[in-house]
Formats: sequence, C-alpha cells, structure tokens
Amino acid sequence: MKNILFITLTVVFSGISVFFRKLAVDKIHPYQIQVLAGLLYGALIPAWMFFMTKSSINFNFNILGNLYGVLCLLSYVLSAVILGLLLKTSASVGTISILVSINPLITLLFSYFFLGEEINLKKIIATILILSGVALLK
Repeated sequence: MKNILFITLTVVFSGISVFFRKLAVDKIHPYQIQVLAGLLYGALIPAWMFFMTKSSINFNFNILGNLYGVLCLLSYVLSAVILGLLLKTSASVGTISILVSINPLITLLFSYFFLGEEINLKKIIATILILSGVALLK
C-alpha cells in the first residue's frame, strides 16, 4: 500500500512539475530554470545531511555508485533542459507531456538488457497500452 501511495505522489508531483515548468519557460529560459534548480539543490544540502544523521543511512563512498549518481543527474539535467526547450516552443503542453511519458519504456529496456530484469506478460500488455495511448495522439 505504501508503494502505491509513493507511486501516486510521484506521478502527481511530476505532472505538477511539468505544468510549472511550462509556466516558467514562458517567462525565462530553460537554462535559468536549471540554475535555479542547482541553487535550490545546493541550499538543501544541510537538510539532507541532517536527515542522513537522523536515520540509519550508512554514508559510504563507493566510486561506482557515485559515478552512477553523477550520470543519473547529468542525464536528468539534459532531459530537463530539452523538455524545457520543447515546452517553450510548443503550445501543446499536454501532448508533449504524454509523448515524454513513454520514458519508462527506455528504463524497462535498459533494465532488461543490463540488469537482467524479467519482462513478463503484464509488462508487455502495459507497454502495448502505453504505446496505444501515445498513438491515439497522432
């Protein structure tokens, strides 16, 4: 039940984020949004450090783990900038958001090929439904 709540919150906040990103890129350049994001992330470092000391998080330095974290953030920033540029040049925010929402298919493929995750009938049906929904937009 807890996972369903967290998944729902993730989806809701992602949707709200894209909505506010569109409002922002109508007023400022997507690069400025990334500068603001960097400043906000930097300002939150003390809070994250506080939460780490209050919970049972083992702060270890793993070179490969940190490399993956950096690659994660770089790919996220790149996707955020590209999304911002798309939103700035488009009047159809909903369509762009739906088309961009097929990104879990990329994650599924990467998980299958690189992590050995199983692709079962449920995932195949879900993929077909996602692609069908996107095809309806055309």
